[in-house]
Amino acid sequence: NWGVEAPGGASTVIDAFSDQSLWTASFCTLADQTNATTGHITWDGDAMKVDAVFYQRGNFSFEKETEPFYAHIDGGTDLIPENVRLTPEAIPDRVAVQVYIPRGTLTASLTNPTNTGFRTAGPAISVYVSPDSATTKNNNWQFDFSNGNLFEGWNKLQLDFTAGAPGSGQPNSPPGQQTGFFYPETMAVLRTRFEFYLTTASTTVNNIRMDRYEHFDEGALVASPSGSGSITGVYSYKVVYVSKYGQLSNAGPKSVDVTAASHGQIDLTRIPVSADSQVVARRIYRTVGNGSVWLFLTTVLDNVSTTYTDSTADGSLSNETAPQAGDFSDDNFVPPKAGIVKVWKKTVFMAGDPANPYTLYFSEDNEPESFPLINTFELDGKITAMYESYAGLVVETETGKWQVIGDNPDYSLDKIVAGMGCVGRRAAGTARLIGYAVDRDGMRLFDMSETKKISEPIRDKYDNTSTINKANIELIHTVHSKSKNLIMQFNPDSSGEYTSIFAYQYPIDQVETGYWTEIKTPSAANLNFLDATEIEDANGDFQILVGGDDGMIYRLFDDSSKNWVDAAGTTYAIDTKLQTPYIRPGFMGAEVEGATGRVHPIKLELTVGNDDACIWTGTVDIANGIDQTLATSSSALTMQFGANNSTIRQSVPNSGTTPGEYVRLKFVNAEKDVYTKISSCRIYYHVGPGKFEVLDVDNVVS
Repeated sequence: NWGVEAPGGASTVIDAFSDQSLWTASFCTLADQTNATTGHITWDGDAMKVDAVFYQRGNFSFEKETEPFYAHIDGGTDLIPENVRLTPEAIPDRVAVQVYIPRGTLTASLTNPTNTGFRTAGPAISVYVSPDSATTKNNNWQFDFSNGNLFEGWNKLQLDFTAGAPGSGQPNSPPGQQTGFFYPETMAVLRTRFEFYLTTASTTVNNIRMDRYEHFDEGALVASPSGSGSITGVYSYKVVYVSKYGQLSNAGPKSVDVTAASHGQIDLTRIPVSADSQVVARRIYRTVGNGSVWLFLTTVLDNVSTTYTDSTADGSLSNETAPQAGDFSDDNFVPPKAGIVKVWKKTVFMAGDPANPYTLYFSEDNEPESFPLINTFELDGKITAMYESYAGLVVETETGKWQVIGDNPDYSLDKIVAGMGCVGRRAAGTARLIGYAVDRDGMRLFDMSETKKISEPIRDKYDNTSTINKANIELIHTVHSKSKNLIMQFNPDSSGEYTSIFAYQYPIDQVETGYWTEIKTPSAANLNFLDATEIEDANGDFQILVGGDDGMIYRLFDDSSKNWVDAAGTTYAIDTKLQTPYIRPGFMGAEVEGATGRVHPIKLELTVGNDDACIWTGTVDIANGIDQTLATSSSALTMQFGANNSTIRQSVPNSGTTPGEYVRLKFVNAEKDVYTKISSCRIYYHVGPGKFEVLDVDNVVS
């Protein structure tokens, strides 16, 4: 694990909502969700979708028998009356569940019909927990959550057992009510029901999601006064976990106050034990008599022992205080569950937390496993990417570019560009100290001062939804190759499969000046590259590796292979297709032939570098406009090279060739087991009078 969870922070999943058939539904329809399926929404892997349509009811519910769990203390063989904690001693919010409410579903509004949303008077959601395995009707605690306390999106509903039964009137008791008999301090929860209340009986809702029903460990030890010793007064304790790497967790919840008589001692039992295998010790902190600051007492040098006898005098305690969540000087809170990670200036920056998509987190200086709660920034949009550029760290949102300024812990953020931002967390990176990011219009470079759109030459590709599916645009992933001066962009289609790859190659250290290629994997090979990276192997050679959805790792641009090769070893030809834009070359023959208009091709010359005999098919297209979709005429040439041949000059067939103002050249090689490349090409032509005279000579050649 990354970071060490504090005592009381580790959770056990009661139900992952991975199998809807285990739930009994009333007036609703349940369906399984998985994050591996496009369009499915989950919190952490699996979820359950809930729809309530055509039932004509004002409420719906679902329930099931769960594995037994205790809401007050951790169950075990020592669950006997004298060891059971009273209600005021329970740990807060030990039980929680994630509920997703889609946009436009929570309440009716001017833009939504009146039969939309959950009711606003009384609870919108109720959670019933019961000690009975067959039904929740007879004995339960009912926790109520009103519409005003819910949000569109994911909601973490926490069940607090610390202040007595819901609605009991005790101080801080949660909203709700108790039915029958349920004593969670001595009884396990065996069944749970979730009930939703709608605006009217005709209200329909769709796409509610349920995920991760969990309970948390206790986190606090039990302290009891015993024999004679050196301490007098009221005391409490906290426990800190220690990993094998020396990383400390934050302190867990405080124990219940205990009073030691004059010159007494205190027996500590039920010292928390971590389920995390990296924890090898526990530190115990204690207050001085009648104090409120927890100071270091001792270390339990294992993750097994659960007892200790304390007779240490107040004056013998260390001055070291326990790390606390939210403390300004010492907070070892665990890293967030975020998918965007960047290390800069000995600090780990993180974003992409599903519950807090606008939040940027950063670690303690040179402490990559500690993320103080105060080390956050709230941006004005969903954070989508982070990368380095010349002058520092760039944080991208869907609608802007931000610069991180300063040093840890005094960082600040400055918004540099508004109105454009990266589409997804893998659609950005750094190329030769210049950042790049894909937005909805294309790919742009960013050096902290200005942006440059480098994808304009292939605007038609970005605008073509069959090449880049706009619904899946946030799934685009990229990789930069230092060895090949190359940025690759992997584009998902409507099914989420990466069938197209854009490649932008540039001269060394001139990222702004490059050219584009599209790479398509052979359809018969079923190659779907889900991720890509460049590594440097033990020999100092760089390799671009991609991971397929078949679980295999593939190497792109493998110099030892002349073909595509799938996981089964089947080879497929690499179909190479090169095409120039339409060029208007007539003016170059003006002096010789006295005209600047129509071009009549005569010969095509091709120079290649290859080790194998090969065939290139050349095509000369003639058109009368640069945007002409269908060529006016085309002539194809088959140019056959022997091994180590370099140059062929071949006549362009007169048949099918009509002179025109613009010329475009295309070359294709589709052979297996062939290594070949084009070094240059040249076309010979006559020029005849055109439709109009070319005067702006500087702007006629693309």
